[in-house]
This record gives sequence, C-alpha cells and structure tokens, in this order.
Amino acid sequence: MTKLISIKILLLSLLFFPFMGYAGTSLSVPENIDLEEALYVLKNKNALPENSNKENLDKEITKKEFIKMILSALNYIPKEKKIISECSELEDNNVFAPYLNEAINLNALIPDQEKNCNSGNTLTKLNAMQIIFQIAGIPTPKFFNIEKKPQDFNINSAYAPIIAKALDINLLQTDENNRINATQKIKYIDAIELTYKTLLYVDPDVIYEIDFSDFDEEILEKENTSEIPNINTLIQVLESVSKNYYFQEKDKINKNDLVYRTIEALTMTLSDPYTIFQTPESEELQYLLEDHFVGIGVQITMDANNNLELLSVFRNSPADLSGLKAKDQIIKINGQNIKEKTLDQVSALLKGEISTEVLLTIFRPDKNKNMDFKLIRAEVNIEQISYRMLTSDIGLIEFTIFSEDSDEEFTNAIDNLKKLGMTKLVIDLRDNPGGYLESTINILNNFVKNGQPITYFKLLNHTVAQYANGNADLNKTPLVVLVNEGSASASEVFAAAIQDYKIGLILGTKTFGKGTVQTLEIYEDDSILKMTVAEWLRPNFGSINKVGITPDTVLENPINLDEQMKTAIEYLEKIKI
Repeated sequence: MTKLISIKILLLSLLFFPFMGYAGTSLSVPENIDLEEALYVLKNKNALPENSNKENLDKEITKKEFIKMILSALNYIPKEKKIISECSELEDNNVFAPYLNEAINLNALIPDQEKNCNSGNTLTKLNAMQIIFQIAGIPTPKFFNIEKKPQDFNINSAYAPIIAKALDINLLQTDENNRINATQKIKYIDAIELTYKTLLYVDPDVIYEIDFSDFDEEILEKENTSEIPNINTLIQVLESVSKNYYFQEKDKINKNDLVYRTIEALTMTLSDPYTIFQTPESEELQYLLEDHFVGIGVQITMDANNNLELLSVFRNSPADLSGLKAKDQIIKINGQNIKEKTLDQVSALLKGEISTEVLLTIFRPDKNKNMDFKLIRAEVNIEQISYRMLTSDIGLIEFTIFSEDSDEEFTNAIDNLKKLGMTKLVIDLRDNPGGYLESTINILNNFVKNGQPITYFKLLNHTVAQYANGNADLNKTPLVVLVNEGSASASEVFAAAIQDYKIGLILGTKTFGKGTVQTLEIYEDDSILKMTVAEWLRPNFGSINKVGITPDTVLENPINLDEQMKTAIEYLEKIKI
C-alpha cells in the first residue's frame, strides 16, 4: 500500500512537517512556557494520555510513559502491526512496546541481562535528561563553562556535560536556592514542560502560538480524527473492477493507475481549485521547484468556475514578452478547446520542444474579449532573486518566487546592498506566485517587530497565529513594495504585513487574491496530493481570499514602460534620512 513519506507546505511549514530527524538546531528555549499551549500542542500530537488534564498532572510519571510522550511529540509512529517487545516485563503488542523498542534503538533505554527495562519505574530529572538527549540527538559539549554554578552541580560527574547543556538551553533551571535537584522525581506536569521544550529545541518552527481569546476548549477539542467509514468498501470495489470489469480494454482500465484515477475523480468533485492529485508521471507541481524548464513561462491554475487561468507569468519568458498577463483565461491551445481538460493535460499541451510554436486563445476579463497569442517555446530560467542599486542610496530586490532558500539569499542581498550605500529599499513582488511561507516569514522578521502577529491561519476547527521573532532591523528603512495581479499567496502575506503595520508603501495594482494554504503530501510512489488545509488572514484579521490586496498607491503600468518602478524611486527620493 502506498504510504505518505513527507509533507511540504507551500505557505506554512509550522503545522504539518513530519519529524525529519532528531538533531536539535535551536540555541535555547524559553525559560517559562504556557501550560495551556503545551497541553494543546502535545494532545494534538497524541503525546498525552486521554485522561491528562490540569487536575491529574501532579502524579509521578513512569519511564515508559515519558518515552512514549517524547517520541509521540517528535512524530514517531509505530509502523509494525505486530510488535515483539524487547523488554521482558511487557507483553508483545503492548501499547508501550514499540516506543520502548525505538528508545532501545536510539540508545535511550538499555535493558539489563534479563532484558528487563524497568519501564514501570518513576524518573528523576537526570533520567529524563538522559532520555531526551539520546532521543532528540542533542549534542553534549566536550568543554563547558557555567556562569553561576549550581550548589549541587558536580563538574567531575559523568553526567556533567548533559546537565551543563540542559542548563545552557533552558531545559533545566535552578531553584531559588540555586540547586538543580537532579535526583528529584518528575511528575506529569514536569514531563509536559520538558517535552514541549524539547520540541522547541529540535525545531522552533514546529511549535505554533495559539490565540485562546476567541476559542474555548470545546471548540479546540473538535479535531476530526475519526476514521473514514466504509473504506473497505472502496478497496473491495477497486479490486472487483480490476479483476472482473468486462470493458477494461475499451475504457482503458490500467490496473497500475486504477487507484490514481479514483483519487483524481475524488479531487475533481471538490469545489476547491487548488486541491489536486498528481500521478508520479506528472511534472506540473515539480517544475516550480527547479530554476529552469522548457515552455512558455506561466503558472496555471483552475479558478472557482473551473476556468483555466494564468496564476503568474515569469519575467522575460515567451509569455511575458508576448503580453500575456495573470488572470488571463486559456480557451484554446493550437485551436483545440481545453474546457474539459485537466491541469496535467493542459500543461502537456503548453510544453514541447525548444523553438517550437504554440498558439494560445485567451479570454482577458478586464477587456471582456478573446485574444490570440503566438509564442515560441524557449528555455525559461527562473532567477528566484536578484538585486541591484537603482540610485546611489536606493536598493532593489526582486523575488520571482519564494524558494526554501529565499530568506538566506535576502540576507546576502541586504548585506551587499548596504555595502554599496543602500539606505532605502524597493522590493519587487510583481508576478511572484508565492512559494514557501517559512522563508517569507523569515524575511518579514527583518521588518515586523518581535512578538507582533505576521499572519493567522484559520484551520478546520481552530485558528493559529504566526508571530514575528526577529530583530526587525529594517523596520525603519524607507520601503516600497511593488505588486500586481500576478502577486499571489506568500507574496500577499508579505504585502499585507507591510501594509497593516505601515512599514512601507504598497504600490501597483490589486493582487491576485489567493488566501488559502496548501500542503504537498508526497508519497513513496512519488504521487502528490496538493490540498487546501487553511485560509490565512492578514495581521488585522482580514481575509484577502478572492479579494486581493489594494495597494496604498494604485498605478497601472503603460505598455513597455515601468511607471511603477519610476514612481517608487521618486517616492523614496523625497524621504530624507
């Protein structure tokens, strides 16, 4: 059976990335945590027992309970249906058996000669630290220096490096008497704090802030975790059609892709145009992750009325040079009506050999007429970011798309522009269809003050907030952000934050209006499900979905002239620093 092997988020990585490795990356974690937040996050990850609540968290936790809590929080899911317990005190298929087996594999648990793991024993703080460091892969230092040495800290102890590291990253704190109390037994509430802090250390982005002000516990509890009813019926129908259907040859029933056709049929019945399934042979969702391809240089999507429209047009591509624009709707390709065709089929028609011709008939909504375009396919190079000086003190950074590395490239661009004398900035997001919001958030951390919400995500049954956590060192830099109808998704997240906090001027034309969040679920056979999982809201809690963002200064570009860039420069030149 095909299984899910990874999930990527085009607009958010915070909520849906599976755990991809146990090595820690953060410098430290907060000294104090919000218990409500910790309980919610860990319960959402099935890391807490069903009876866990604030009233019964004062009892001591056992070794097996703590190991299960840590591994579950780090997204470990037992794969085997039949579990042979490696701990003699547990029967096979015991609920704790797979977690203890995994802990043994990670050297976090060592059975004695009789294979007894003493899993029912309670834990001390030091026991818990040893388990955490092994499971989470937290490195211990060879050399360490503690500014204020705890009263009960033995620098010559074999466990001194673990204690020193735990203090350094705030997994442990001293009490009012400057003592660690490493031999003190830990309770459920202590285990929850340690587990939550471990999550923050391993990957600070895996934890999200929760705004409880508008959502009571009853609403937050209503996560739909029920199994799909009648799933066996679907499997039996597929098997029956595969074995017994008489017109298999006539209907081109391929046993290898029977499941794919079923999934495609399901997604086509959904009202959301951004939820689609792609077979392993499809390249439509993959090419944007590359920096070049042969075609005409457009990104296509289905609108709410199942019209196939251009989401964006890449700069200096054949489509761009011919005059095609975002929001144009494709009617025909080489005279062939594409009304009933899928995204994959249309994409295949648009692609072809380099230097070959393709004729497009499109409908342009703002002109209310059909138009024909003759294009020559070419190699389209996507320069994801570029930068240069526009004047002696005005720098320009252009984003074609937000890639996974855009935040690092932005930092490099800013550093180089500053060396050239940049004190004012233009960020060009025109025809940027979006991309990875994690890198977009990291870039916004240079502008939005620490602790301010950058965006909210409205999921099926609750809303989460993403807060800025950077130094906002560009917050006072005079800024213009250029947008147009091809600026979508993550580009709109960026523009909305800049506009709501009045950090800079948004200039151009109304943006695309894509206010939803999709996951890319990649399976082991390389098939992909792109699925809408949330709507994102701007800092003022407003929705831009199907509405777009109206710039502070609305300005159309005449043909072959960049009046928007000219106006941006004139605006910044008037600002005295």
